[in-house]
Amino acid sequence: MLLKDLLTQNAGRISKEWVPAAIRAVEQGRIRLEERLDALNCSLAAKATPVSRRSRVTELTLQEKATVAGQQGVALKAVEGTGADVSRGQDGPRTA
Repeated sequence: MLLKDLLTQNAGRISKEWVPAAIRAVEQGRIRLEERLDALNCSLAAKATPVSRRSRVTELTLQEKATVAGQQGVALKAVEGTGADVSRGQDGPRTA
Protein backbone atom coordinates (compact mmCIF):
# COMPACT_ATOMS: atom_id res chain seq x y z
CA MET A 1 0.00 0.00 0.00
CA LEU A 2 1.33 3.37 -0.88
CA LEU A 3 1.86 6.06 1.72
CA LYS A 4 -0.58 8.30 -0.13
CA ASP A 5 -3.32 5.66 0.07
CA LEU A 6 -2.63 5.06 3.76
CA LEU A 7 -2.82 8.79 4.56
CA THR A 8 -6.02 9.20 2.53
CA GLN A 9 -7.64 6.25 4.30
CA ASN A 10 -6.64 7.54 7.75
CA ALA A 11 -7.81 11.07 6.94
CA GLY A 12 -11.18 9.71 5.86
CA ARG A 13 -11.50 7.69 9.05
CA ILE A 14 -10.59 10.68 11.19
CA SER A 15 -13.09 12.93 9.44
CA LYS A 16 -15.90 10.35 9.68
CA GLU A 17 -15.33 9.05 13.22
CA TRP A 18 -13.19 11.33 15.34
CA VAL A 19 -14.45 14.75 14.28
CA PRO A 20 -18.16 14.05 14.96
CA ALA A 21 -17.25 12.44 18.30
CA ALA A 22 -15.15 15.46 19.25
CA ILE A 23 -17.96 17.84 18.25
CA ARG A 24 -20.45 15.87 20.39
CA ALA A 25 -18.07 15.91 23.36
CA VAL A 26 -17.57 19.67 23.06
CA GLU A 27 -21.33 20.25 22.79
CA GLN A 28 -22.02 18.11 25.87
CA GLY A 29 -19.34 20.01 27.79
CA ARG A 30 -20.89 23.31 26.71
CA ILE A 31 -24.32 22.17 27.88
CA ARG A 32 -22.95 21.06 31.28
CA LEU A 33 -21.10 24.36 31.68
CA GLU A 34 -24.22 26.31 30.77
CA GLU A 35 -26.27 24.37 33.34
CA ARG A 36 -23.66 25.01 36.05
CA LEU A 37 -23.50 28.72 35.21
CA ASP A 38 -27.32 28.94 35.29
CA ALA A 39 -27.37 27.29 38.73
CA LEU A 40 -24.65 29.63 39.96
CA ASN A 41 -26.52 32.64 38.58
CA CYS A 42 -29.74 31.58 40.32
CA SER A 43 -27.86 31.04 43.57
CA LEU A 44 -26.19 34.44 43.39
CA ALA A 45 -29.48 36.13 42.51
CA ALA A 46 -31.20 34.47 45.48
CA LYS A 47 -28.44 35.62 47.81
CA ALA A 48 -28.41 39.15 46.39
CA THR A 49 -32.15 39.75 46.73
CA PRO A 50 -32.95 41.24 50.14
CA VAL A 51 -35.39 39.25 52.25
CA SER A 52 -37.82 42.17 52.25
CA ARG A 53 -38.06 42.07 48.42
CA ARG A 54 -38.21 38.30 47.90
CA SER A 55 -41.98 38.03 48.21
CA ARG A 56 -42.44 40.86 45.68
CA VAL A 57 -39.96 39.25 43.28
CA THR A 58 -41.83 35.96 43.59
CA GLU A 59 -45.13 37.71 42.96
CA LEU A 60 -43.77 39.44 39.85
CA THR A 61 -42.38 36.15 38.59
CA LEU A 62 -45.76 34.47 39.02
CA GLN A 63 -47.52 37.31 37.20
CA GLU A 64 -45.02 37.10 34.35
CA LYS A 65 -45.50 33.34 34.03
CA ALA A 66 -49.28 33.76 34.09
CA THR A 67 -49.09 36.36 31.33
CA VAL A 68 -46.94 34.08 29.20
CA ALA A 69 -49.43 31.26 29.79
CA GLY A 70 -52.28 33.50 28.64
CA GLN A 71 -53.88 33.94 32.06
CA GLN A 72 -54.03 37.69 32.00
CA GLY A 73 -57.19 38.00 34.06
CA VAL A 74 -56.14 35.79 36.99
CA ALA A 75 -54.52 37.50 39.97
CA LEU A 76 -51.74 35.38 41.44
CA LYS A 77 -50.04 35.91 44.75
CA ALA A 78 -47.15 34.22 46.51
CA VAL A 79 -47.79 32.37 49.76
CA GLU A 80 -45.07 31.99 52.36
CA GLY A 81 -43.75 28.45 52.44
CA THR A 82 -41.70 26.15 50.28
CA GLY A 83 -42.32 28.02 47.06
CA ALA A 84 -44.62 25.26 45.84
CA ASP A 85 -47.68 26.64 47.65
CA VAL A 86 -49.43 29.14 45.41
CA SER A 87 -52.96 30.43 45.82
CA ARG A 88 -54.95 31.49 42.77
CA GLY A 89 -56.58 34.56 44.26
CA GLN A 90 -60.40 34.79 44.22
CA ASP A 91 -60.91 31.91 41.79
CA GLY A 92 -59.73 29.34 44.31
CA PRO A 93 -57.66 26.29 43.49
CA ARG A 94 -58.06 24.83 40.06
CA THR A 95 -59.23 21.22 39.81
CA ALA A 96 -58.59 18.94 36.87
